[in-house]
Amino acid sequence: MRRALAFLDGDALGLRNGIIALLDRLPAIDPRALHALGDRLYGVDPAMLAAFVDTVNAWLSARLAAGPPDGARLVRVAEAWEKVNRAAGDVEEYNLDRKPLVFNVFGWLAEASRG
Repeated sequence: MRRALAFLDGDALGLRNGIIALLDRLPAIDPRALHALGDRLYGVDPAMLAAFVDTVNAWLSARLAAGPPDGARLVRVAEAWEKVNRAAGDVEEYNLDRKPLVFNVFGWLAEASRG
C-alpha cells in the first residue's frame, strides 16, 4: 500500500484536512466524526484509501521526529505503524469495509499518542 501521493484533488484534499483535524485531537476520539470519515472512504476508490493511509503515516512519522528518542514512544509508534499498514493492505486486497479500518486506526493512534 506504499504509494506516493502526487497531487490531491478537491475531494482527497478535503479528506486529508479532515483527517488531520481528527489527528490533532488525539488521544481524544470523536465517534461521530469517525463514522463520517468512514462514510467518506466508502467504496473501492484506491486514491481515497491511499490519501487516508498516507496522511496517517505522515502523522506517525512526525511523532517519531518529535522530541528526543524515547524507547517506549518509539515502540508504540512502530506498533501502530505496523498495524495501520497491515490492516490497510488487507482492506485494499480483500475489498473490505473501510469504516472498521477507520475506527481501528484511530484506536491504535490514540493508544500510541498516550504517554
